[in-house]
Amino acid sequence: NAHGEIDNAAGDLGPNFGTLQNNESGLWAQQTGTGDIVINTYGLSIGAGNGTLDYGIYARTFGGNIGIVTGTGAVNGGDDGIHAQLTGGSGNVVVTTGGNVTSLTSDGVDATSTGTGTVTVNVGGNITAGDGGGDDGVFASGTGGTGLVKANVTAVVTVSGTDDGIDVTSSGPGGVEVDTVAGSNILAGAGAGNDGIVATETGGVGAGGVLVAAAGNTGDGTPVGDIGIDAAITNVLNTSDVTATGNGNISSAGNGIDASTVGLGFVTVNYGTAANVTMVAGPIGINANINNGLNSDAVQVFVGDLTGQTTSITATTEGVHAETTGTGFVTTTLGNNVTIDPDDY
Repeated sequence: NAHGEIDNAAGDLGPNFGTLQNNESGLWAQQTGTGDIVINTYGLSIGAGNGTLDYGIYARTFGGNIGIVTGTGAVNGGDDGIHAQLTGGSGNVVVTTGGNVTSLTSDGVDATSTGTGTVTVNVGGNITAGDGGGDDGVFASGTGGTGLVKANVTAVVTVSGTDDGIDVTSSGPGGVEVDTVAGSNILAGAGAGNDGIVATETGGVGAGGVLVAAAGNTGDGTPVGDIGIDAAITNVLNTSDVTATGNGNISSAGNGIDASTVGLGFVTVNYGTAANVTMVAGPIGINANINNGLNSDAVQVFVGDLTGQTTSITATTEGVHAETTGTGFVTTTLGNNVTIDPDDY
């Protein structure tokens, strides 16, 4: 078909009503042409088997759009809870969750594209990744000239990964963006390399930038194993900017916020500029860097603002570290009621 649509309005879906076996997905849809796939589960639940290839929801097309909407019902997968994969073409991938999504052995939500369209994951329910090793709560990726790749936590929920909580990456011109609302919480696994929020742009000339706007918490209750928020451009030819804003509490074994570029754009970090916040981090609270000797743009760090709110940063080595190897300036601006320990900045 040129267009495939699945509306589950009759009852809960699962591979069977007995013992769940391997190689059984709850809902599986593939378009081998360039048509669209549209899936709407309304408020009903989706179940799957317990192992590899046992997806709660699986959708793949070779050029068309993918649209997945889940209601308040849970989606459970042995493999990815929700797997949305676009191979080539110009279609967009949009996954919107309303209920809880859980994986036993892989990512909670895995949305990828090798085409030129956008990738968007809107999270409205709790997301829990499995423990198969390297599993993210939300993984969103675009390669091959992809537009904006974005993860958007829209409700007061918890996104939990045994690797990263949210990992968004792109090599395309659209760049990457991660947004979380106040009251939400992003959790990650224990140990090095397990970050709360990861936003990475790997593309060079003409590639986009990195934007993180985290109004929610990161590591609240259970510190993330490494960096709280990690925002980076990793290509020396990229001229776009990195901006990381945190207005929620951050608790991390590694640095609280890392923002960096090896390219030719600005690096800006804002923390506690719109809310009362507390950061308890490992070696460095805020680490903002330009690592390109040809970069003439600035590194800018803003902590707190001029109103009555309070901002606290506690780290083991440096409260704020801002540096460039280029020719631009470096500034750290502190508002009222800001406490930094140690007070290096």
